[in-house]
Amino acid sequence: LHGASRRLSRWGALGSRKGGLLPDPAGGMLACYNRGDRYSMHVDRADACTGEACSSSGGGGGGGRRATAIVYLRHGSAWSPAEAGELRLWPSSAQSPSQSALLVAGSAVDVEPLAGRLVLFDSRLAHEVRPWRAEGGRVRCALTLWVHDAGT
Repeated sequence: LHGASRRLSRWGALGSRKGGLLPDPAGGMLACYNRGDRYSMHVDRADACTGEACSSSGGGGGGGRRATAIVYLRHGSAWSPAEAGELRLWPSSAQSPSQSALLVAGSAVDVEPLAGRLVLFDSRLAHEVRPWRAEGGRVRCALTLWVHDAGT
């Protein structure tokens, strides 16, 4: 992630000034979901919050977050559609983060949690984790890291 943040920074990507992006100084977050667990719709960049998508814990901090990177971790069998647990993204949400408007628009994109998959997206995008339905005690684990504005 250090290399990615340097390149994004050099290009002035994600609305940052050149040289203004760094990996999250606090590290990342490991999230593991048991059967029935989910994560409600939220955004990872607090200043992008203007609607219902900000009501969950994801919208409270992270004002300096520019990009979110998620790596799916899996041991054993491959993911199957019956397990669900997809990451649901609303690509248009950076312009209109109102949860009601997003649900009506139906513009969601689902990303399957395949082992080793890396997902990188703008931290202003509303997203959620759909309910995990795996049987037999299997868990869904993912490592989330963020690219920040320098100094935040």
